[in-house]
Amino acid sequence: MEKSFVCTLKKLKNSFHNEKVLIADKDEIVKFMRGLPNKLSVYQQWMLHKYQHSAKVLRTGIELINREPELKSAPDFVKKEWMDALLMHDWGRVDEISLDGKKILKVPHGTFGVQKLIEDGVTALNVLLPVFMHDQYDSKVLNYSDEKFVDLPFYKNSTDEMRQNLLYLKHRYQASSPEDRKYIDLGCDLVRDADKLSNLREFQKMLNLSFCQKVPEFSADVVAELKQGKLVDYKKLRTYPDEALLIWLGRMILILLQRKMS
Repeated sequence: MEKSFVCTLKKLKNSFHNEKVLIADKDEIVKFMRGLPNKLSVYQQWMLHKYQHSAKVLRTGIELINREPELKSAPDFVKKEWMDALLMHDWGRVDEISLDGKKILKVPHGTFGVQKLIEDGVTALNVLLPVFMHDQYDSKVLNYSDEKFVDLPFYKNSTDEMRQNLLYLKHRYQASSPEDRKYIDLGCDLVRDADKLSNLREFQKMLNLSFCQKVPEFSADVVAELKQGKLVDYKKLRTYPDEALLIWLGRMILILLQRKMS
């Protein structure tokens, strides 16, 4: 039997409530968790947000599993592995930014998350590949030839160890039985959909926050931090476009905007 976690919220909490977060004043952490103004750093807010988000993605994924017949009928061990992937899909975010909010990770967080899972001893493809694929824009990437795969930006930006692991996982996927590949593919769709659906639900809530103005433009502070390659401090979000940009539209919009602003 391949190794997985069998997901626990304790594992998730230990990942995102790290020493860089726990040095913060506990009262400020409580304020953040309650949606109140606080003095936490961008990094600390980002980690706590990702903890909350990951738990919501797990809950959303379980809803989808219980609702969709093809997911619900999967073997129990497969569903448990999917739940691990749902819970830990953003583990790569832990080392994504510096303490001052500067983005430092050179590969997609899904790619980096896979490396962290492997280092933790996880071998199950139903965990590793959904984590890897949830921020990939080409759903066919696992079917690529080696020559095409190694020419992709995320592969070129990876360390030698990560490259070796990524190729090994791709080869394992391509050598898997049709039945196993079916469940891997379903798991990839499940994690991606649960992630985006959770973001959409959060986006809908945030549109009702009092500080959101119905102004069809980006805030100057948000644009300034994007141009510096930083993750934007949530306290600086002011308009609907700010919210859509950072919560729902995602990384591709950020890339296009950064190119336009450069």
